[in-house]
Amino acid sequence: MLASSPEFDDVVAALGSEVRRSQMMGYPSITRDGKMIACFDTHGLSLKLGRSSEEHAAALAVPGAAIFTPGNSNRRFHDWVTLPASASDQWLDYTRAAIDAADTAMHAPPQHRPRGGGRGR
Repeated sequence: MLASSPEFDDVVAALGSEVRRSQMMGYPSITRDGKMIACFDTHGLSLKLGRSSEEHAAALAVPGAAIFTPGNSNRRFHDWVTLPASASDQWLDYTRAAIDAADTAMHAPPQHRPRGGGRGR
């Protein structure tokens, strides 16, 4: 299990009752209404901003930022951006953006996702 950093702890403390600190996927995490919106790993703070949002594009422009790839997997979480420790002064602002994205997604109508298999019924 990975320990957090003082910068991560500062973000959690600054957000207070808006969020809950938890442990998910082996990472120190920030949740809102039971959904993970951010997590800390050895690469920095990863945030769920939504791949089509302006905040996602802006976060990817931060030097050292990248699409979140958890652990040693090759699986990329395209809605997530990892901000490096060198950008920890921006973590709080982007975590607030992730909270806004989570709140918006919670009130959005469900999206239809077609199932694979090629058997159009």
